[in-house]
Amino acid sequence: MANSKCTAYEWHAASPCSDHGEECALEGGCCMLKHGGDMNPVHGGIKPNNNKCSCSALVRVPTAKLPPKPGRASRNVLYILFDDLRPELPGIYGHNYVHAPNIKRLMDSGTVFRRAYCQIAVCSPSRMSFLTGRRPTVTRSMNFMDHVRQADCGINQPDSEPVTSAEVIATLHVDDHTGGTGQCCTSCTEETKCTHWSYQKPKCMLFAGNISGFKPAGGVISGVSGVRSQWTSLPGAFKKSGWLTMGSGKVFHTEEGGIGPPPELNGKGMPPNQDPESWSSGLSMSHVNDVAPMDDASHSCFVSAGSSDCPVDALADGSLKKVKTGTNDGEFEDKIIANDGITKLRLGAHVWNETGRPFFLTIGFRKPHLSFRFPAPFLDLYPDVANVTLAKHQILDRTIPAIAHQDTHHPGQEPWAPMHEDEARRFRLYYAATISWVDSQLGRVLKELQDLGLENDTVIAMHSDHGWSLGEQGEWQKFTNFELGARVPLVIRDPMKPPAVSDAVVELVDVMPTLMDLAGMSSMTPSGDAHELDGTSLRPLLDGRQALGRVGLSLYPRCPNGNQPVANSTRWWKDNSCLFVDRTKYSFMGLSIRTDSWRYTEWRFWNGKTEAPDWDADPVAVELYDHRDDDGTDFDSFEDRNLWLEAPKNVLQDLAALTRKKYKLSAEEPSRHQWQGQPYGGQHPTQPQQPVYLV
Repeated sequence: MANSKCTAYEWHAASPCSDHGEECALEGGCCMLKHGGDMNPVHGGIKPNNNKCSCSALVRVPTAKLPPKPGRASRNVLYILFDDLRPELPGIYGHNYVHAPNIKRLMDSGTVFRRAYCQIAVCSPSRMSFLTGRRPTVTRSMNFMDHVRQADCGINQPDSEPVTSAEVIATLHVDDHTGGTGQCCTSCTEETKCTHWSYQKPKCMLFAGNISGFKPAGGVISGVSGVRSQWTSLPGAFKKSGWLTMGSGKVFHTEEGGIGPPPELNGKGMPPNQDPESWSSGLSMSHVNDVAPMDDASHSCFVSAGSSDCPVDALADGSLKKVKTGTNDGEFEDKIIANDGITKLRLGAHVWNETGRPFFLTIGFRKPHLSFRFPAPFLDLYPDVANVTLAKHQILDRTIPAIAHQDTHHPGQEPWAPMHEDEARRFRLYYAATISWVDSQLGRVLKELQDLGLENDTVIAMHSDHGWSLGEQGEWQKFTNFELGARVPLVIRDPMKPPAVSDAVVELVDVMPTLMDLAGMSSMTPSGDAHELDGTSLRPLLDGRQALGRVGLSLYPRCPNGNQPVANSTRWWKDNSCLFVDRTKYSFMGLSIRTDSWRYTEWRFWNGKTEAPDWDADPVAVELYDHRDDDGTDFDSFEDRNLWLEAPKNVLQDLAALTRKKYKLSAEEPSRHQWQGQPYGGQHPTQPQQPVYLV
C-alpha cells in the first residue's frame, strides 16, 4: 500500500515449488509488486492466483471505472454456490448423519426454503438461468453449447437445396463439441460485417449482406440483431448499481471452452471467461480451470467396487502430506477457492470501511461434484463402507417411463439392474465425505466474515445449482426431472430477520430479484434490460409467512439412441444425453411442474424450428407423483411409482392444463421473447395415440 504505483502483489514460494512455470530463487520466497492500468485478465492485465506455490491479491480498486456508490441503506452480499449438493443435510433438512456443521450454522441463522427448485438439472444452463433470473426457455440454454450472450440469434431450418447468393466472409470448422450453432452465433455477432450465419456440421459459414433466397442444404441459418445480448446478470446488476463486484471459483460453468480466436471471448456454451462484463475489473477468478482445476490428473478418482483413491493422504485442513511440483501440485480446488474468496472478502471489507461502498462477492465451490476427492480424515466422521445404507428403491419401477431415466457415463447402468452393492455404498459414502470437506471451507469463509465484523451488514444466500441422485429409482447423478434432480438446498440470511423455515414452493430464478431487493437496490429490473426477470423477490417469505399456489418449473431434454429416431420407447433411456446436441435437434423435452401436492411431468416431441414443445401431438409419456405427505426429509418414498393410471381424472386434467399454461407462457409470450422461424421439419418417431408409459 506504501507504493502508489502498486495495484497488486504476488508472493511465490521458493523453488522447487513451481506455479505454471514460474519459480522463485530466494530461499524465503519472493514478493512481487505489480502495476496494471487495466487489471482485467481478458485484456492482458493481472490475474490473481492462489495455489500451493503462490498467492496474489489486488490491493487497489480502479475507482475511476466504478459507478457512483449506492445509497447508505445498501448492504453487502455474500453469495455461496455449491455444485451438485442435494438437500440431504443436517438440522432443518433432517439428515444429521451428514456432517456439515457450517452449512447447519448458516441455516440456523437464516430462512431455509425446504421446497426450492432449479429450472434444469445440469450445471451450465442452470447457472445461466439463476444468474440471469430467466428460465431456460428464455435463455435458450439447455445444455453445454449455448450461453446467454447468444440469445439474440433466431433459428430457421430451410428445407431446400442451396442457392448461390450472399458474400461468404469466413468459414469455420465447428462441430457439436465446439459449439454448433452457438459458436456460429457467437462468431457472427463478433464479426462486424456478419449479418447471417449457417451451420452444417462441421462447417460454420458467416455471410454479409442480403441473403434472400439462400438456403443451405441440411443446415440451419440465422440472422443476428447485430449486437450480443445485453442482458444484465446477477453480479452485473450489482456492478451497474455501484457495488464492488467480485467472484471466486465456479460461478458460471467453466469446463467447456471455445475455438477462438481468441478463445476467452467465445466458446461452446460458456459465458466467456466467467462473463467479464459482470464483474468489477480484475476481481473475478476468470481462469478457474487454471487456478482451481476440478482435479489434478494424478489425483482424480472414480468410485469402483473394492477400491478407490478418492480419500487423499492429507490433513483435515487440506494440507497434502506428499507435495508434488508442476503446474498443479494437487492442492484441493475448494481450498484454493476459499483462499481467494477470503482475500476478496478482506478487500471488500477494506473498501466498505474506507469508502462506504458495499460489495457483492460470489464464491462458487466445486464440490461435491465428481470426482469425490477429499482429505482422508473426513472418513472418520462416517461408518465403515459396509454399514452405509443403500437406496430403498434401487431400480426404476416398471410404471415409470424409460425416458425419465438418464443414461450416465459414471456410474452408468441400465435402470432395471441395481449397481454392485460395494460400489453403491462407496459412492454414497464418498459423496457425504466430500460434502463434509467442502463444508469446512465454507466455515473458513463464514469465520472470516465474522472476524471482519461484517455479519450485521451482509446478506448471505447459499444454494446448489441442482440436485443429485444416489441410486434412488436406479438413478445416479443429475440430468433428470425427478424431485432429487430438481430440488436444491436454499438458505437466505437477512441479518435484520429472525431465523425461519418456509415450505413455499420457490425457484432459483427467484434468487436474483431477492438479493437485489434485500441489498437495497433501487430497481428490480436491471438497468437497460429489455426483458423483465422471470423470478420474484422472496423477501415477504423471510419472516416465516407461507405462500400457497406457487409452482416450480423444471425441464430436461432427451436425445435417445444417440439422437437417432427409434420408435421403441423402452430404449429411450439408452444413450439419451443432449449435452452436446444442437438445441434445434433435440428429440424430446420433459416438462415438469411441482405444486404443493404433486409433481407432474410430460415428455413431448421437441419442435426444433421454434425451439418449443410440440403442443399439438400427445405426450409420449406422462409421470405423476404424490407429495401430499412429503415433509422433505424422505428422499426415497415419493417418486418410486408413477401414479398416472391411478390418479383421479380431474387431478390429471388440472395439472395438464397448468403445465400447458405455465410453459407456453414462459416460452411464447411475444411481448417478451422473439421466436423466429417455422415448425421444425425433422422426423418424429411413430407418434402413439396415447402416452407411452410402460417399459
